[in-house]
Amino acid sequence: MSDPSHDAKSEPVSETGEPSSPERMERLFKKGKISTVTGVDLVSTQYGVAGIPLLVQALSAPSLNTRKAAFETLRGFGDPAFQHLLQTATEGKGDQRLAAVTYLGEWGDPRALDALILAIHRDRGDRTRKKVGTVALVTLVIGLLVLLAAVTDCSICAAGGGDCGCFACETSDDLRLRLQATKSLVRLGDLRAVGALARLAQDREREVAKSGHNALMALLQKGDSLQEGNADALGPNGLTELAVLLRRKDHFLTQAILQVFRKVGDARILSAVEKLAQDYTRNRDLREEARELLPILKERIAREEVRTTLLRAADGGAGYSSENLLRPVTGQRATEPPEQLLRAKDAE
Repeated sequence: MSDPSHDAKSEPVSETGEPSSPERMERLFKKGKISTVTGVDLVSTQYGVAGIPLLVQALSAPSLNTRKAAFETLRGFGDPAFQHLLQTATEGKGDQRLAAVTYLGEWGDPRALDALILAIHRDRGDRTRKKVGTVALVTLVIGLLVLLAAVTDCSICAAGGGDCGCFACETSDDLRLRLQATKSLVRLGDLRAVGALARLAQDREREVAKSGHNALMALLQKGDSLQEGNADALGPNGLTELAVLLRRKDHFLTQAILQVFRKVGDARILSAVEKLAQDYTRNRDLREEARELLPILKERIAREEVRTTLLRAADGGAGYSSENLLRPVTGQRATEPPEQLLRAKDAE
């Protein structure tokens, strides 16, 4: 006869129904499921840092209070929890990945920037390749009509199960993730995301493009904090991606971009600003603002060219050493020391 103390029905349970004995908690831990605030507390106290994976799982629990409790507990664990969240944001699946992307924005650590951007763009590429391969294979086997029927009529999706791996679910997951990532990037408030958001604003999916546009506008409002000439603060290709958006007839976006260019614009965007200044299909005020910006850009470009030239000379990049500069014009090496060569003519 089994020991009653180990009987599942007799094990202690919290007032919310969460199992609390070590044995039940161990099974709960292995299943990766936690649904109440009490469960979060139990995992935290009994497992400590070892319970971080389970707490990350709890970030996608149905209960908002459970999600909040799990997040605050994770923050209390510091960097180990943050690193696990980063990994989930790039390697996780479905709701877990979505939750990680969401709460990285809430965390507010600038180290989350690369993971958020990677999650958006790599996810899209991976899903696109997966879809293309799946569609090709199924088409060869059962034909295009059968495939279309399967895509538009998924019983699991209809039942609210989600994440079943069908074409429609994959598309839905991809869209939700990318939309949430834009929100998290705005919460993070790091101007290095400008390039990534500018690319999103050009996306073929209208909803994603709109989300990217709104997030970009919110981030560009922080352009006043930019140091003059520090284009790197906009992230990789930030300037060139913004220059592409100047082609859009969007008054407020164009105005915001020109303000940023006034601070950090360089030779890479000069041509785009010149075209805007001469484009009579655009708003007169914008054309005038572009014209006023041109001399500022040209002066900055000239200063940068001088600085680069001086740096090359200082590094010996021009091929001249102090010995070469003091060499006689005949090409013969001087037999006298340099100070004699520099002596005034009438002093000889």
